[in-house]
Amino acid sequence: MIGCISKHGMLSVGPLFFPLLLLITGCATSSGLLVERWYMNDAKGIIAPLPGEYWELVSQNGTRLAFRHRVSSAGILLNTTCGRDEHLSLPLLTRHLFFGFEQKEILEQEEVKIQGIPALKSLLRAELQGMPLQIASYVIRYRSCVYDFVYYAHPQDFATGLPDFERMVREVRLIPQEG
Repeated sequence: MIGCISKHGMLSVGPLFFPLLLLITGCATSSGLLVERWYMNDAKGIIAPLPGEYWELVSQNGTRLAFRHRVSSAGILLNTTCGRDEHLSLPLLTRHLFFGFEQKEILEQEEVKIQGIPALKSLLRAELQGMPLQIASYVIRYRSCVYDFVYYAHPQDFATGLPDFERMVREVRLIPQEG
């Protein structure tokens, strides 16, 4: 399958998905190319595997990639911004990622390396519009870009899609941009 992300139609999703999507991704626009089970965007310097067969791609103006789990109440978001926030620290970028959430409780936060590049991994519980969520995220800063990987689910469904998310983050390839 080959096609531009922006050409995919919107799929039916739960009521919590789009508020979360808009909150996390801000005003970025969709772009990139899907080839087989990979997302590629040379302009943003990223090649990322798609999460797997239980996930459906949701196209929404305001994000790079958004997936919804077909069975559980889980989602995966990947957002990339370049030339705007690369001077901010990873903890500050991570805090920005979760503005608007209520009852935030950080369960774990640690610096890790993704492809040898420093990243901040976070695990937290929070509420959005009164709905409880458990969230895992990785924020990576590489060259002039910031890459946000976010997995969220109702706490009872959290373990369901986490392995797909972790594989996606583990296998991502960040490439230097030309120019």
